[in-house]
Amino acid sequence: MNFFNRLIFLISLGLLIVEMGHAENFPKLRKENSIQFATDTDWLLNNGVQGKMLLFNKNGEVIFPKNFKEESLSRQLIQLMDRDQIIQKDTGKYYILLSRVAFEIPTNIAQINPDLLADPGTIQALLPNNTILQIDSLNFQLYGGIMEPEFKFRLNFPETPKEDETLLKFLQLLNQKANKVYLQENYDFGRVLLHKTSEKSYIITLYQPIGNEETLVQNFSLNFIYNIPPILWAEVVCWRKAFGRVF
Repeated sequence: MNFFNRLIFLISLGLLIVEMGHAENFPKLRKENSIQFATDTDWLLNNGVQGKMLLFNKNGEVIFPKNFKEESLSRQLIQLMDRDQIIQKDTGKYYILLSRVAFEIPTNIAQINPDLLADPGTIQALLPNNTILQIDSLNFQLYGGIMEPEFKFRLNFPETPKEDETLLKFLQLLNQKANKVYLQENYDFGRVLLHKTSEKSYIITLYQPIGNEETLVQNFSLNFIYNIPPILWAEVVCWRKAFGRVF
């Protein structure tokens, strides 16, 4: 299930950049109780990571964690992120994974731009075990190994949230602001051993400056996944290997 880890986190360019800044200094993950958690600047600037993961069934009922209190808010977030209305389509039995991760990167926000995030050389260097094919300026195809599906991903860099009404509603719902926004859609997933892997996934990454030469990165990911492993195993994969390593 290496694919599961890569899909949710490593293919997100917002999270990939953190690899550059923390190659020798492993991040510390703090699991939050709310999807609306407040970012803790002190924690993040000391190599900390904050995160929240939620797992739902196809009907939008919470499977993990137990006793979750923000079902209404989560459903609204899913509806806003589900731009192709996957939930309303009969695409088989899948699970819905919603996650939010916040971290700091030691990079001035001015250096984070579409040229960097959409550079195939940068993406390839950060995913050395995969092959990246650039379809056009903002569309790519990723080829994995034997047990990893190939899939395509599309990037979008709106100048301001006002350009995107759905994105603006998303930010307002979470009371979030961002100097820069990065959007990614992963689609056309291949099968592994004849089994479906994923229907589609969407990623919203927000960038804000903190400190003099640091940037706060917040990554929101919505994934429609088939054949998910047991809940506890999924949590281990998502949180203990969020950055491609064991904490």
